[in-house]
Amino acid sequence: MPKRFFAIFFFSGLLLFCCVAKAQDMAAATRGDIEVGVTYSNANTATDGYLVGYPPNTPAPKARIWGGSIYANLNTSGHFGLTVQFDYPDAVTPDDYLQKSYLAGVRYIYPIHSRFIPYGKALVGLASMSYDRPVKWITVPGAPGNYAAFAYGGGLDVRFSHRITVRAIDVQFEDWPGFPGGAIHPSIISIGAAYRIH
Repeated sequence: MPKRFFAIFFFSGLLLFCCVAKAQDMAAATRGDIEVGVTYSNANTATDGYLVGYPPNTPAPKARIWGGSIYANLNTSGHFGLTVQFDYPDAVTPDDYLQKSYLAGVRYIYPIHSRFIPYGKALVGLASMSYDRPVKWITVPGAPGNYAAFAYGGGLDVRFSHRITVRAIDVQFEDWPGFPGGAIHPSIISIGAAYRIH
């Protein structure tokens, strides 16, 4: 699926989602609330140095891929909470190699306004790399494979309504220490929105 069509579909749905939610009552979130959200993501796979086997005068594949993620936040106190996420940043990949991660951890939020909520996060979990289909000129040692993954990052959430929070920006840095040939460090930049269900 071309990137522009994926982006148009995502942002059209997000706009409709926000417009419907705007009609709901505006209020601050309470402790113990649960949010479930989706994002649109751009990832740096950090595999440039591992893509070998290309014939002479053939451009190396792009290291950036596009996709999304699903996440859930449990805000257990005024500043601390739990977060889980499934990153699938390869819905649009020009070279058919895939990266995914399944992560959980803690989140620290520091509201600077009733609507603007910066946060930091630290997570641990499982990451995988594979091919969507056989690719003649790409060899990535360690693909397919599953690896332990650690991640840290942060971002800014903006409360749109009592139920809707817009994820203005999220930046995540991952560490795959067990990757064959040496650790790799993918990174993901995301935007999206979450719905408060409790």
